[in-house]
Amino acid sequence: MDTLEKLRNSYYPKSGVKVLFVGESPPAGGTFFYLADSHLYIYTKKAFLEVFSQKMQDDNGFLDYFKEMGCYLDDLCYEPINNLPKAKRQLMRNDSEKCLANRIKCYNPEAIIIVIKAIEKNVWNAIYKAGVDTSHVYSLPFPANGHQQKYLSGLKDVLINLKVF
Repeated sequence: MDTLEKLRNSYYPKSGVKVLFVGESPPAGGTFFYLADSHLYIYTKKAFLEVFSQKMQDDNGFLDYFKEMGCYLDDLCYEPINNLPKAKRQLMRNDSEKCLANRIKCYNPEAIIIVIKAIEKNVWNAIYKAGVDTSHVYSLPFPANGHQQKYLSGLKDVLINLKVF
């Protein structure tokens, strides 16, 4: 298991996954949500601060709070694919569905938040293969390339309306 996956696993919620966030893959540029230096980290933290500011001790402990709330970020693909040609990238997404389905089945989350519209079909395929409840599945744009506010407002709406917290 590589360093990023060890780091990701260190934030697995002790009480189980209530809300599973699913991204495409760790970014090729070296940033990573659990390193607290990616676009996804920045805008997810901002949404949580705006929705749960009364409950959060401080914003420096966001990843611990995220974990305590039963939230967990997994990726469709464990290798960076965002720098690959479109056809290869799609092939990697398709090939990763079965493994994601197995993980989703183990997590059995109460809600799933897909964090990039381009993988929505792949994640839905994995959800169906996992056979988990699909009544609380949401899809948001990735918070980059002009979609930051759409992601932020969409995630805030989901967090406010979820009954799992």
